[in-house]
Amino acid sequence: MFGIPSEAKQRIQSLEGVDMVSIENRDQKQALHIHSSDGSGIVAPVVSTLQNMGLRIGNVVVREPSLEDAYVRLVGGEI
Repeated sequence: MFGIPSEAKQRIQSLEGVDMVSIENRDQKQALHIHSSDGSGIVAPVVSTLQNMGLRIGNVVVREPSLEDAYVRLVGGEI
């Protein structure tokens, strides 16, 4: 996606099960990062919300946290 409006971020953040939303700029595109304890269960509501706003989705990836992610979260820093 490119040109993600702040309203999209707010709508996704308000969905049940969403813990955190961030936007990352990558070259000519933007990536929407959504953290949720519901994992793949949150994909359908997120996609539906974005499509209803007229936004085009290029790719969806569901990733489980790694041991490194857990360590960083526990120590409160970055590796």
